[in-house]
Formats: sequence, C-alpha cells, structure tokens
Amino acid sequence: MTRDTEDQTEPVHNAGSLGVSPTRGIYWKFLSRIIPAMTLCAILLAAIYAYVVIATAEEQVLKKLDTINEVHSQSVSHPLWTLDYQGIDRILKTIAIYPEVLCVEVEDSSEGVRFSWPENCGQNTNNAQTYVKPLFHENKSIGNLYLGYTEQPMLQSLYREIAIGFVFFLILTFVAGFVAFASLRHIVGRPLELLMSSIHKAKEAEARESISWSSSDELGEVIESYNGLISQVNEKTDELVAARVDAEKATQSKGQFLANMSHELRTPLNAVIGITEMLREEAEEDKRDTEAYDRVAGSGRHLLHLIDDILLFAKYEAREMDIKMASLNIDDMLSDVETIVEPLAKRANNTLQLVNKSQYDSLVSDELRLKQIVLNLLSNAAKFTNNGHIQLTISDTRVNEKPGIVFSFKDNGIGISGDDQDSIFNEFAQVDESTTRQYGGTGLGLAISQQLCQSLGGKISVTSELDKGSEFSFSLPVNPVKGA
Repeated sequence: MTRDTEDQTEPVHNAGSLGVSPTRGIYWKFLSRIIPAMTLCAILLAAIYAYVVIATAEEQVLKKLDTINEVHSQSVSHPLWTLDYQGIDRILKTIAIYPEVLCVEVEDSSEGVRFSWPENCGQNTNNAQTYVKPLFHENKSIGNLYLGYTEQPMLQSLYREIAIGFVFFLILTFVAGFVAFASLRHIVGRPLELLMSSIHKAKEAEARESISWSSSDELGEVIESYNGLISQVNEKTDELVAARVDAEKATQSKGQFLANMSHELRTPLNAVIGITEMLREEAEEDKRDTEAYDRVAGSGRHLLHLIDDILLFAKYEAREMDIKMASLNIDDMLSDVETIVEPLAKRANNTLQLVNKSQYDSLVSDELRLKQIVLNLLSNAAKFTNNGHIQLTISDTRVNEKPGIVFSFKDNGIGISGDDQDSIFNEFAQVDESTTRQYGGTGLGLAISQQLCQSLGGKISVTSELDKGSEFSFSLPVNPVKGA
C-alpha cells in the first residue's frame, strides 16, 4: 500500500401545516391579473376622456367668448357711441373679470381711438390669442371689440375634473376587484380549501378523509371523483398493510430459520475443517500427499463463506443489521485489507496495489461494514482477473456538497458487457451460467456490498468493457450527518 497525499441547504414548509389558506395563491393570482387589467382600463378610459376634453378646450373657450360678446356688446356700444369714456372703462373692467380674458380693447373706428384694460395690454400680453368682434349701434358699425384670451384656466379646471374622474375609476376598479375576489372565494375557494386540506392530511398524517361538499358544477364533480379515489385508496391501503404485516412475519421467520440453520451448519463444518487441518498437518509431517485434505478444508471454508453471505443478506432484508458509526484510520484499514487480499491476488498471479491520495487520515463510518465492502470488491477483482493488475485508489471528492472520499477499484480482468451491468447488483445474479460454473459463487456478494454501501451513505457504480476490465467505485462522506 502506498500513501499519496495531495492538497486538495432550507426546509420548504407546507402551506397547510403553517395555518395558511392553501388557496391563497389562487386568490393572489386572480387579483394580480384582474386589478392591473381593470386599472389599465381605467387609465385608458381616463386618457380617452382627457384627449377628447383637451381637444375641444379651444372650442369651449371660443363659445364662452361668444357668450361674453353677446352679453356685453351692447353695454360697450352705447357708451362708445355717446363717447362716455368712464362707462367704457367700467365695462372693460367688468369683462376683464372672466379668468379666460387677459386683455380687453375697444376700438372706435370713427375716431381711430383704442380703449384698453389693463393699459397697453396688447403689448404686455405676448402669449394671448385675440378674439375680435365688430360693435354696432342701430345696425351701424362703430368699432371693434378685441379680447386677448388664454385656455389655461379652462385647462386647469379640466385637469382637476380628469384627476377626480381617474380616482373615481381607480376606486371603482378596486371595489370591483374585491367583489370578484369575494365571489371567487365563495364559489371556488371553499371547495379547494377542503380539497387541499384533505390532501395535506393524507401526506403528513396518512389520514385519508372524504370531503363533505356537494355542488352541480365542475368542482363538485372533481370532489366527487376525489372521494371515490380516497375510498379506493383506503381499501387498497388496508390490503397492503395486512400484506406487509404478513410479509414482515414471514421475513422474521425466515431470518430466524436462517440464523438457526447457520448455527447448525457452522458447528459440524468447523469440526470438519478442524479435523481436516489436523490430518493435513500429520500427513505433511509424514511427507504424504495433502491434496485431498486441502480440497476438503477449502470446500468447508467455501461453504462457511456462503452461509455467512446468506445470513448477512437475510439480516439486511429483515432490517436487523446494526450500523455502528465511529472514526476509523484509513491507512490501518487498508493494511488489514491488504493482508487478507494479497494471497488471493497472488493465487491468480495478479499484482495488488493500494494507493491513498486522500488528505484525510480518518473518516466516520462502520469499520466492519466498510472493510466487508472493500474486501468483497477486491476479492471479486482477484477472482475474475488472471495474470493482471488490481488497484484500489482512495481520493477526495464532494458528497452532497460536503467533504467526502471516493474508493475506486480497477482491474484488467474479464470485464462485464453493457447489457449485464444493470443486473449484477441483483440478488443471486450472475453474468451467465458459464461464469458460475468456472468461478463459483452465489451471486450475493455485489448485492450485499451495494446494500451495505447504501447503509453507510453511498452507492456503488460500475464502468466496464468486456475482456478489458472493470472499475467499481463508491463515495462516502468524511463526517456523515445524523439522519441523512
């Protein structure tokens, strides 16, 4: 064995378990769609209304100016005809009170004189537009009325109206949205809450209950179908529970039977092996042939190995296998493994190499079970390889985002075809009958190794090519989390 040192997530809570309405998501999805849609409609309507109103603002101002002219033209014409300048001044001031009127001027066409309020308003009002109407006295034109006007006061009034209308539309939108929300909750929400509550109970407490709800709509049909499904599931579950109880009893009986049989078989086999070893030693001292004794002892040890595999497999099936996690030294474990496997490798003229590239000196695992996995995989490699090379490499990796160690077993033996790689971890599985006849075995070694590896938090995988060798590997966390 060589040592090569290199430098090298939040629970999701169930909505039903937190006391939150399981249909809350539907309500908010509904509101998130209807409120923006109705708000957009309100904005669109307000924009259309504003466009129409603003587009007709000038027309409305001109109509108002026409009305002012009709009301005050005679009041201006009479003092202008009689040259009552003070009267003209009073009328101009009266007309200038209107907010749209910025400037008022009266022209006396006969005298060529202009009267204005405020004074010189024509020169001082740059942004004003001009409204002109002739003045008559007894159907005779005597002058003109000039009104400098602006649309701003009317536009400001219209803006206020638009803002008030928009707020009204928004309030109407939210009221309509919440009315729709209340209707949805009454028509759809209640049956869905009952349905989701029943599903959560079935998931968390395995309590499958039918729902008391009746309606003639599609939701009523869904709940009726769900109740029928629940009834069928309850019936099948009762049958499965009864079958599981019977299967557990049968498994316990099988495990007890195998344990008893193991004990009954081990005792005579150990006696046969012991006596055979004694006879072999006597024959060796007398320089007689020991081949027959070697065969008997080898067959006895092979039988003991098969019995151990079957008993271990029965314990795993019965879930009686104890896993004892503790810190173990990697180099010490590899030394023990090398001592056991090296004679097996040399028997078929193979070279064995154990390489430790991990930066960790130890890991937390069940040393007995881990040794068993490593021995099984190395023994398999030695059994199916002749005049070849077997290598175990240990290096660092990540297991579930935590520090881990990967064990890689590589050989250049007979290999495994792609079609057979999926079945080699099944119980009592062999690649083919010829392999069984030539190499022996029950087909439990890889199945037991896979089960032990899963108990330690890993899984064995294989890549292989026929007649070119195989590579088995598995990863284990350096410090496994309890309950993982």
